[in-house]
Amino acid sequence: MKSVLIGASLSVSLALAGSAQAQQAETVRDMRCAAAIAFMAAQSGAPDASKDAAMGLLYFLGRVEGREPGMALEPAFKATVATMTEADIQTDLVRCGAALSVKGKELQVIGKSLQDASAAAKPVT
Repeated sequence: MKSVLIGASLSVSLALAGSAQAQQAETVRDMRCAAAIAFMAAQSGAPDASKDAAMGLLYFLGRVEGREPGMALEPAFKATVATMTEADIQTDLVRCGAALSVKGKELQVIGKSLQDASAAAKPVT
């Protein structure tokens, strides 16, 4: 019985450790997205790029804060930026842009569904 409990405890510990590592890796990826987007906006200087960048930054930093509430974002952001090369930024912009595109399409579908439901609920006069 004791060996079963030890085995179960070890299994739970390993699962939690794996989950924590996956969560940390996801946070690093999201911080890299935020850094790449900020770099792109700073390089562009176009007003539309700044608005798009702000939305992307809010999305990825919101994911980080949702996963790790209270995380000190400024030092994490600075540490992330310090490790990135130009090639990293370009690679991350492609990856992160694709993620934003998928989320944008999901939101469009939701918006259309809400509009359709609203139109169906209105009485015809």
